Amino acid sequence: MYAKLNNGQVEKYPYTIGQLRKDHHNVSFPKAMTDDVLAQFSMARVTPTERPAEDHTKNFTVTVVQSGGKWVEKWVSTSATQAEITERTSNKAAQVRAERDALLAATDYTQLSDAPSDATAWASYRDALRNLPTRSGFPWTMTWPTKPE
Repeated sequence: MYAKLNNGQVEKYPYTIGQLRKDHHNVSFPKAMTDDVLAQFSMARVTPTERPAEDHTKNFTVTVVQSGGKWVEKWVSTSATQAEITERTSNKAAQVRAERDALLAATDYTQLSDAPSDATAWASYRDALRNLPTRSGFPWTMTWPTKPE
């Protein structure tokens, strides 16, 4: 991970070695890019940090700051708008329903009269899958039903 600097300030992040080569197509660069070579072209290595846990009510952006003489990622969170939250919830609900539908399709055979399984247990499992959208926490924190053995 690299940043392109301009007068000691981050101009572009992320910035790649490929972009550096493209921006300076007449330069022959060494295979191993040392910090000295990077500095000659106003680039700096950036230490990545862990992205915060997903939260559909927040927007996350990453900036680069100097800390202890190194460039480090810094994550900033801001509140999402109600429209963003609604859209994310709708998309997540569609994703969960698609997963649920695939699980239901994969267990259709369990309801056949000659299926070698406990049809009652499978029927309960399938009902629980169908009822997921009505459960508390849907689609963000609901608990998936346990598949019978």
